[in-house]
Formats: sequence, structure tokens, C-alpha cells
Amino acid sequence: MKIRFIKRAGSVFLSLLMAAAIVFCDAAFSEGWSVNAADLQKNGDFGYVTLGDGNIRIVKYYGRSKKIVFPASINGKKVTEIGSGELANRLLYSLMDADLTENPYFKQDLKIEEIVLPDTVTRINDYAFFQMGAMKNINIPYGVKYIGESAFDHCGSLKKLVVPSSVNEFGDNCFHDTTIPSLYVYTFADMGACGLRGNVSLFGMKGSGAESYVKSIKEFDQLSSGMKFTYLDVSLNKNTLTLGKGETYKLTAKIANYRLTDKSVKWRTSAPKLLSVDKDGNVKALETGIVWATAKASNGAEKSCKIEIKKAPDSVKLSKGILTLGVGEKYSLTSTVNSGSASTKRTYRTSNSSILKMTRTEWQGDFIAVKTGVAYITVRTYNGKEVCCKVTVKEAPSKVTISRGLLNLKLGQTAKLSASVPENSACSSRIFRTSNSKVVSMTKTSWTGKFKAVGKGTAYVTVRTYNGKEATCKVVVS
Repeated sequence: MKIRFIKRAGSVFLSLLMAAAIVFCDAAFSEGWSVNAADLQKNGDFGYVTLGDGNIRIVKYYGRSKKIVFPASINGKKVTEIGSGELANRLLYSLMDADLTENPYFKQDLKIEEIVLPDTVTRINDYAFFQMGAMKNINIPYGVKYIGESAFDHCGSLKKLVVPSSVNEFGDNCFHDTTIPSLYVYTFADMGACGLRGNVSLFGMKGSGAESYVKSIKEFDQLSSGMKFTYLDVSLNKNTLTLGKGETYKLTAKIANYRLTDKSVKWRTSAPKLLSVDKDGNVKALETGIVWATAKASNGAEKSCKIEIKKAPDSVKLSKGILTLGVGEKYSLTSTVNSGSASTKRTYRTSNSSILKMTRTEWQGDFIAVKTGVAYITVRTYNGKEVCCKVTVKEAPSKVTISRGLLNLKLGQTAKLSASVPENSACSSRIFRTSNSKVVSMTKTSWTGKFKAVGKGTAYVTVRTYNGKEATCKVVVS
């Protein structure tokens, strides 16, 4: 450390350096913190070394992006390891090696927000992402076996982290001072020294090291009294559900616990008078109210679906009653039932599939106009309430005409444009856009083009049909 640097950096940076020296005096000479210059190679933004097995360990990042996407291979060799230490701790090296104000990497370390790791990685080494305080997202690929000592130490911006079942070892303090709100752990590896603290929601397997860790830390660490553990062994296709009285639904359960040989579940209902459930997860709404259907795995882990039961619908409405489309045009219909009722199952059908072809029939009706003619789309609730939309299909438009070819506006003025297609054709979808939002700002872009003059100059408002026909209006703002 140069004396002139310490004087210029001031007491704040001196304190930081001293703290770093105390914490890392032992780690500073561990594998990965110091790379022989002769061994270090560079490929683009990444510095790496070749391991004894011929694979690659990435140890440095020279780029300036807030999102780092690590390569799966370099020069034909797989990237299997990340770190240690040097990757994240340019801050520490900056303090040791150069004037902070002259180092181009210093502030960037605090701005890296996302890490994307390739599936080839098997080790996240010690201190790999240490002190990346701005990092919000990172994936841990399946295949990673080791998460090193202090690997995520002081990564305080992480909101969620998923640890795959392939991980069989956690280094000491790998999550130290990183209060991840949601940590999902699919492995049974011992987490006793992981250093996780605070009011974390930890999800894991029954009987796993994650469950043991939560139980033990809550006993002696007051700061972690709010830490919660939830079983991941069982997952359901629905966690919440709204049914109408008399409606049926099939819940399915999936076992994530790879140690369980018995993958079966047993179902139960919290209120048999409100909801029945059979051995296969088929539920039936009997009376209005709120009830839970629960699946229990062979090891005792459970998962519940909260079900609200409302009255059966008296009627159903479609988002459109009459519709005209052009050949090749796609459309989606939605539906609603009368207030206070529910129908999770709503099935859509066409009266003539040669004119209207359905592409989605459950809950939402998606279809495409195949040829000219008239057909009907009907929605039906579980209790037989129906309504239909009449759809007339015409030829696809050969052109589109805009209502004005030229507009002169004053700054702050608003205007509206419409568009038309030839009489024997149709186009339900007409999208308007501006060539320069600093001159003309769109306030409505579907069917009718509404906009405001926000800056002096010239811009073009263009209308486009579903089949690519366009027309343009020149707008001059003074």
C-alpha cells in the first residue's frame, strides 16, 4: 500500500482496508486469490486459468456490464469453476494496488446486478461473489456440487436464491451477512456453518440440513427468531383456487424429494361439509366458504391449496358479442360470470372449425379466422350457462387508408387518426405508432391513433394491419 494513497483516500477507505485485512488475512493466500501471472489467460472480458483436468476456472472479470453472462466454454474447454475471490473483490485489490480515483473498476463492483452461470459449472469457489452488494439475481445451475466459503457473503440485494439438489457441500459462512428473503434449498447437505441469519423464509426438504439449521439457529440467535421453514417436498398445480358450488377440479401433487422412494400422497380436506376430495386429488365444491385441500407425502411433508367456494353462476358474458375479422386474423375472447359467483372451468368451442379454428379452449377462447363466412364462438360454464359471439370473416385487407396524410400542429395540441380498409375486407386489429416519441407521443395505439404534440419537429404516425399493410400521416409540430 502506497502512503500517498492512504493520505488521499482518507479515514473511510483506510478503515475499510483495515477491516478487509483482518477478515481476509488467511483467505488472501488461499487457492484462487492469487493467480500466477504466467497461468492467467484472457478471453474477452474474462480472465481464466486452465485446471489440471483440462477444464476452465474463471477468476477475473474485466467488463463493465451490470449483467455478467459467463461462457460455457472458452476455446473449446468447458468452464466448470467460478472464482475464487478475485472475481468479486476488485474493491480490495483496488485499495491495495492503486489510487481509488484512478481505478476504472472500483465503482463498477458495486453495480453488478445480475450473474448468469452456464450449466457446465460444478463449483462456486470460496469468496466467488463476496461483497457484490448490488447483485439482485443469480442462478445456481444443476450440477454445482460445492458452494464455497463466503461465496455469497455480504450479497445483501439478493431477493431469491435456488440451491439445486446437486449441491453436496456448503463452505463456512457461504451466506454470511446475506439476508436473502427467500432461499430454496433442494439438497440435504449440512448447512450448520452457512452463516445465514435474519428473518429469512427458507424452503427445503423434511429432515434436511436446511430444516435442522432453522431449528437450531432460532434457539440461540435472537436476530433469526423470525426465520421460517417451509417444506418443498410436495408441490401442487394450484396453491389457490376459486370454484363455484357444485364445480369439480383435479389437483395434482408432485414430489420433489429425491430421497423418497414412495412418491404417493394422501389427500384430506379441512372442511368435509364444504369440499370433498378423493384419493386422486379430485375435489368437489359442496357449499360456499373457504377450505383447504392438503396433500401429505409419505415422509409427513404437506402442501395445501386454499379454495374459495362461491355460488354457481346464473349467467356468463363474453368480451364481444359481434365481431368481424379478416382471413388469417387471430383473436382472443374472454368471459365473466355474474358478481358473487364463480366458474373456474369455462370451455370455448366453435360452430364451424373450417371458418374459425380454436387454438385455446379452456378459460380463454383463442382462435384464428381460416376462411370467409359466419361462425359462432360459444363459452360454457361448468353448470351449463352459455353465451355466444357471432363472428363474420371477410377477406384480408389488400391495403389500409389513414384519415389524414398531413397534420400541422402546435406544441401541446392533441389529434386523432382513424384508418379504413376496403369494404369487402376486414381487420379487427389496427395498431398505430410514432416514428419519434419526442415530437409526437401516442396516447392510444389500438384501432384509433390518438397522440399529443410534445416537441417541435416532424414525425410520422403509421397504422399497420394484422397482415402488414401500412399507411402513414406526416405530422409537423411548430
